[in-house]
Amino acid sequence: MPARPARPGARAVAVDLAVGGSLLAYHAVAHGRGARHHRVAANLGAAGIALVMARAAGITYDELGLARRSMVDGLRTGARGAALVTAAVGAAAAWPRTRAALASTPADPATDLAFDVLVRIPLETALAEEVLFRGVSYALARHHGSHRYASAVTAVTFGLWHVGPARARSARHRTTTTAAATSIPHGVAVDVAVTALTSLALVELRRRSGSILAPIVVHATVNAVLLMTPAVLARLRG
Repeated sequence: MPARPARPGARAVAVDLAVGGSLLAYHAVAHGRGARHHRVAANLGAAGIALVMARAAGITYDELGLARRSMVDGLRTGARGAALVTAAVGAAAAWPRTRAALASTPADPATDLAFDVLVRIPLETALAEEVLFRGVSYALARHHGSHRYASAVTAVTFGLWHVGPARARSARHRTTTTAAATSIPHGVAVDVAVTALTSLALVELRRRSGSILAPIVVHATVNAVLLMTPAVLARLRG
């Protein structure tokens, strides 16, 4: 494999911007309308196509974080991260002030808790998005520049990928009148920034373990726990 440049050239940056723009365009079209169930297949299909294109471009399974030899480390690292996330949310749920905020988080009216936790989050969100971002997008950008450059490219694109969900969440907050819910930082800019920072953590998990299994496990755990916690707290309170 040829040596990677310390700094990406203008052509490499243009390629990475084009790839990021394509991902955002796909997301706007596929997620702007249509049933939630259809988006699972759409994201998995997009991830599969991206993998085929990456392999055709000469990117190896190891660079994509899909090498068999790294799977055990990926699962081990992911399990540790998932346990840490679960413990942190559990601690927040045990503290009265944060428990009230979690319990009052506005829910998406289209939420089907069982479907979301068992199907949508593991497949549409965690698996597909990790393949697209911490797999293909990161590996391609890493070919063009340093780890920091690839991390930044992935973080920015991943943050912008969540503009639509952030707008929907912000709209739900505006219609919520409880002080606990409105005390939670929200808004499109806040959500996008938090998501971009989360991407940096997920990239680090992928780098340290050598496998995208680690960020897949942690990503799925974060989303599932944050989705289930308000429902569990509401049931306990009721």
